[in-house]
Amino acid sequence: MFLAGLLKNYKEELICDLAEYYSIHDYLSHPPSRVAIFSTGLRQESRVMSKLTEINTIREDVLLTAIYDNLNWLLWSKTKDGQKNRNKPKQLTEIIFNKKDEEDISSFNTSKDFEIERMKILENARKGG
Repeated sequence: MFLAGLLKNYKEELICDLAEYYSIHDYLSHPPSRVAIFSTGLRQESRVMSKLTEINTIREDVLLTAIYDNLNWLLWSKTKDGQKNRNKPKQLTEIIFNKKDEEDISSFNTSKDFEIERMKILENARKGG
């Protein structure tokens, strides 16, 4: 009964999990009882179990990066620079996910405005700036 419910509601997730955890690429070639045993043995982090429990998992590397950033910020806040809000440490999550600061974003109302700004940037680059 458990296997039938999984196949009805989470077939794609089950196929992926069986391939990843047990190297079963064709679950139909196995007896249903064996596939059911493998399915019940899937870890909590598996796609099927995450769907069943409705728990969204956070990738371990993202969690570790966030912990690093917060610890780094706490340590910085205890320094003289931190007390004066200077030399704030860069956050790895921003570097990894390539987030841009709002000041790095430019918008233009016309293509002429864009071309003028582009020429300024190119001229500045030619001068070595």
